[in-house]
Amino acid sequence: MFEIILISHGPLSKAMLETAQMIVGEQEHVTCFGLYLGDSVDLFRERVEEEIRNKLEESDVLVLTDMQSGSPFNVTVGAMGYFADGAARSIRPITESWELRRTKAWIRM
Repeated sequence: MFEIILISHGPLSKAMLETAQMIVGEQEHVTCFGLYLGDSVDLFRERVEEEIRNKLEESDVLVLTDMQSGSPFNVTVGAMGYFADGAARSIRPITESWELRRTKAWIRM
């Protein structure tokens, strides 16, 4: 079992979770964070890092972000470095996987 953290600009992460729940039902191991216009990135980072820290005490963590190089993504990448002491078994923004797939598909053409 692993914990999932959805991180996005605005309400996107919450909307994605709500959409998934319409299809597969209530999900207990998913947490959402949205960075809204005017929010402090530093406070956002603190909340996200605290949630990752708490989740890592129980299980592995999968973090899904909305856009590579955006503030939510950068916060996640920063947390990857912060928790790189071995406590983080799996923190990887999903946008990296999408980019890798796109690159592999391009190479096959």
